[in-house]
Amino acid sequence: MSLPVAGLKDAFVYLRAPAAAVAFALRRRPPRVRRLPELTSEPKENLFDELPEVEAKRLEARERDLRRRYDLEGYRRASTRRDYRDGLWRIAALETALEGLSPPPVRRVVDVGSKNFSYALPLSQFVRTWSGQVAFELHGVEVDPGGLYLDGHTRAEYAEAHLAQAGGGQMHFVDFQDFDPGPVDLVTWFFPFVTRKALLAWGLPLKLFRPRALLSHALRLLREGGVLVAVHQTPVEQQRWVELLETLGHRPVRTVPVANRLTLHWPRATGRTATVVVR
Repeated sequence: MSLPVAGLKDAFVYLRAPAAAVAFALRRRPPRVRRLPELTSEPKENLFDELPEVEAKRLEARERDLRRRYDLEGYRRASTRRDYRDGLWRIAALETALEGLSPPPVRRVVDVGSKNFSYALPLSQFVRTWSGQVAFELHGVEVDPGGLYLDGHTRAEYAEAHLAQAGGGQMHFVDFQDFDPGPVDLVTWFFPFVTRKALLAWGLPLKLFRPRALLSHALRLLREGGVLVAVHQTPVEQQRWVELLETLGHRPVRTVPVANRLTLHWPRATGRTATVVVR
């Protein structure tokens, strides 16, 4: 009996596991930041031109509002269209997830799984506006620093460039479970891996699949009153996250859809949801 197409795709993902482990081991050499890349500036006219005119105009108005409220003019000038729209989407998602929630005094923010941290500036600006705190520590954590871009720069170098654009912060290329900066007031976590399939599709080895342990660590880092906001690709992933929380003795204060057309990835992003926990 033949497997359905979806089953075949899943099987092929699991066949990648040995190669993913080898490639990750090669990328895990300590990152050496040689020089920061120059961040690409692409024009932002007709930013939503793939959408129907009425929808595009509505989103253009939304973009102007977000740019004004979060002081994103500099980010707009020095970013790709893809990164800029991604930054807008993340701000909008955090607005929806945290709407009406009183912020704690924010002294330390940790973003888990930051990749190249292309959204460091939008995240910083959101935190400043939401919390009213001008100065705070921003930490990005990424386990996979060695990915190479077409221009020869590494993910680590791009992350440092994006942090410089944001006005400062620290990037930590470590396993999150080994990271402890002290008590944290806000943890943001975009797309935590709660399935092995997703982890392998991102090119990471199966040994890093330990969602319960990583979530437990994030909760331990939170100061009393601190907030953890996680954003998930699908409602199914969110449900698994909530189940993990319950095994650790926590319940979310909010679960909410955060999908919107600001992202360039809209066709694949219609099921995005967020979970908010307050310690």
